[in-house]
Amino acid sequence: MGGLGSGEYQIRRKGTTTRLRQLDIRQFARQGLLNPGAFTTWSWNLDGKPYGSVRLRTTETTLVLDYNRQVDGGEWQARRETLDIEQTACNLGGYRPWFHCPFCWGRCAILYLTGHGFLCRTCGELNYPSTRQNAADRAMSRMHVIRRRLGWSVNALDKDGGKPEGMRWREYYRLVWKHDAELVKATTGIVAWLDKRHQQLEKAVGRKST
Repeated sequence: MGGLGSGEYQIRRKGTTTRLRQLDIRQFARQGLLNPGAFTTWSWNLDGKPYGSVRLRTTETTLVLDYNRQVDGGEWQARRETLDIEQTACNLGGYRPWFHCPFCWGRCAILYLTGHGFLCRTCGELNYPSTRQNAADRAMSRMHVIRRRLGWSVNALDKDGGKPEGMRWREYYRLVWKHDAELVKATTGIVAWLDKRHQQLEKAVGRKST
C-alpha cells in the first residue's frame, strides 16, 4: 500500500482542492464498495502516476480506512480512520449515501485528505480552484469544456473540428454560440489584464528614471 506524505496535505489557509487526495462516496456507491463486508484497496493517480492508496473496509454504517502516512517528514506511521455513513431517502425512491465529516459532523459527498485526516472542504479550509480564477480564466475554462464536448482540440488557436457525428445540429449550434461567447469574454479579459500590466510597467520605469 502506497504511503501518503503529509507535506502537501496539511491544512492550509484557504488552499485548493486541486491536487488533494479525495474520497467520493458517490463513486464508491456506483462501484458497490458500500455494501457491508466490501473490502478493497483504493488508489489515486496524478498526471498518470501513482499518488498513494488506502485500504477500504465497509460495515453497515461506516467506512474503515487503513493507510500509511509520513508526518512532518518524520517516520512513516500506520493510521486508521473510521468514517460514518448515512443514507437518506430520495424523492423518487432509493437512497443516497453521505459521509459525516469527522470534525463538524456535517453531511458531505467528498472528503479531502489534510494534515488532520479526511475532512470536508469547509473544515479543511479549502477552496475550489475556480474561486481563485479571474473572469478571463473562468471563461477560458468553460470554453475548454465546450471544446472537449465537441471533440475539438482544447487549444483555442487550433481550427474548429466541426460537428461531432451523431450530435444534433441544434445542439451543435448552441454549443458553438456558447463557445464563441466565452472566447470573447476570455480575450477581452486578457486584453484588459495586459493593458493594466503595461500601465504598471510604465509607472515603474517612470519612477526609476526620476
